[in-house]
Amino acid sequence: MVRINLAQTTLIACCAALLASPSHAQQIPSDAAIDTIRGLGNIGASDQRQIRAWVSGQVGRLAREPDENTWEAFRTYRTLFQSQRSNASNSDAFNAQLAAQFADVAKDEFAKPALKPEAARVLARILVDFGGIDSLPAALAGLKTKDESARFYCAKVIVSLKSAIAVDKDTVTLVVASLNEAGLIESSSVVLRQIYLGLALPSPQTGSVIDAYLAIFDRQLEMRRGSVIVVEPAEIDAFEYFRVAAVFGALNASQKAKLVHAVATFLRLDAERYQSADLSPEEIAIIEHRLDGAEGVLVLAQSTGGGYVRREMSSGGHATRASVLQQTFLWVGDPNSKTPGALSKAPWNVPVGAP
Repeated sequence: MVRINLAQTTLIACCAALLASPSHAQQIPSDAAIDTIRGLGNIGASDQRQIRAWVSGQVGRLAREPDENTWEAFRTYRTLFQSQRSNASNSDAFNAQLAAQFADVAKDEFAKPALKPEAARVLARILVDFGGIDSLPAALAGLKTKDESARFYCAKVIVSLKSAIAVDKDTVTLVVASLNEAGLIESSSVVLRQIYLGLALPSPQTGSVIDAYLAIFDRQLEMRRGSVIVVEPAEIDAFEYFRVAAVFGALNASQKAKLVHAVATFLRLDAERYQSADLSPEEIAIIEHRLDGAEGVLVLAQSTGGGYVRREMSSGGHATRASVLQQTFLWVGDPNSKTPGALSKAPWNVPVGAP
């Protein structure tokens, strides 16, 4: 199992606290007007406005919570919406409208620069609770919030909707553009992982997402080349997507070549970082998963003549790191001796050493 660094652990712990329903948060009763609507099989325009007004009022209260209030006070709003959603008297039509109206209000709130991080986080977590395709516009808006956890939750909503997204061309275009934009500026590896997962649309949408993946890869490689940094796990999920033969095979020749260049460079950078003797156990596990996935992609491109990175890792792990680097050079070429690698020739033409 891939381990993660302390900062990522802190984020996930914070997210996990919200994932668990609070057991002693104050239960806020429904307005009488809402009680008269919740059992209706047909929710008319007037009833929709009533639901909208109730949702807007509650979200407005959340947004106005004083900064000094505790997390429990903010989390009370999730309990409130949970109690509305789980009411045994609800009709399916009421639940659908409650979710749709909440998503629409949340979308507007996410667009406000002054939205408190705590409020953004709770709104995003409630959006996960409701789910459904109506939540998509709000989730896309939430990708732009300042709060890391809120972006994480909104990205999770998008991941959960991939099957529904994939069936509509216009929706695919919108979602891919939004994830591309978010991925290019995302500073959290935890959130970036969800962005990669959101882009992993099922066939036949591979051709629609490849440019976004490549753009984000280029940005990540730019940062990796700039300095020696702790290796993060985000690209593991991207490699897993492209190492599927049907996904890789759906790309055209130019797309395959660009992907191979990017993955080969990640392989080289990770193998070089793997040479450090003082890596933490968490980073070792991350690098090994990344190397496994990256070589899995490259084998689809070049089935013969490359190295055996995975074989060397399985034979001795970090203790065999020098051999892992030599096997990497069999793929990308040795920058010291200028010896070409298997990917240095056409049609891949990866420069020797994958700089």
